[in-house]
Amino acid sequence: MGLAGERIIEINRGESRTIAGVGVTAVLAHHVSPAGAQTPDAVGFVLDLDGIVVYHTGDSLYHPELRQQVHAFRPHLLLVCINGQYGNMDPEEAARLTC
Repeated sequence: MGLAGERIIEINRGESRTIAGVGVTAVLAHHVSPAGAQTPDAVGFVLDLDGIVVYHTGDSLYHPELRQQVHAFRPHLLLVCINGQYGNMDPEEAARLTC
């Protein structure tokens, strides 16, 4: 993609880093491949922007563990990939995630 190697920062599920003053935590995502296999390296991201918490689920299906995690972080803004296919929630599942 033309990016210099030193600009790429790897972060694995469960790890946190501070990048350019922003707290970044890689969190659980429940993603399934088109073949139906769970992808164990799927992640979402939680950003801490000076006390404003933004949670991006990444490509993820609804799962009770994911819901617990979202509630534990208490995000100010929740970004959910919604299309009901390709390992993502449908609108009803996304709504359930917020309750």
